Amino acid sequence: MVGAFLVSLGVAALYKFAVAEPRKKAYADFYKNYSPEKDFEMKLAGIFRSHSFKVSVNNKLLWRKQEAVLARQLQIHMVEAFLVSLRVETLYKFAVAEPRKKAYADFYKNYSPEKDFEEMNLADIFR
Repeated sequence: MVGAFLVSLGVAALYKFAVAEPRKKAYADFYKNYSPEKDFEMKLAGIFRSHSFKVSVNNKLLWRKQEAVLARQLQIHMVEAFLVSLRVETLYKFAVAEPRKKAYADFYKNYSPEKDFEEMNLADIFR
């Protein structure tokens, strides 16, 4: 149970430091020098060249909304990953670990090392 929990924490930390933080820094660097007016002017000039009328004036607000949605999705996915790891660990415990433990207990219930040694000795393994 602890192993699966640590794996899910490791995956969440890896995602945070390998994906979320660099993405956040890239967005911050982009919007540090970003000017909606200049962007609007450039897109307006492009409208008359390409005839595409998709102009986004308030990208900063849109970015903040997207960031909030992504943060909420990350929280949900972290909880889901934790619950899936608990389910997998429970399945492993009852499908693998418990039967293995029972098989070892059954084997050693009737195991005699002296009897095994005598059989190996009779088969000339030690010569």
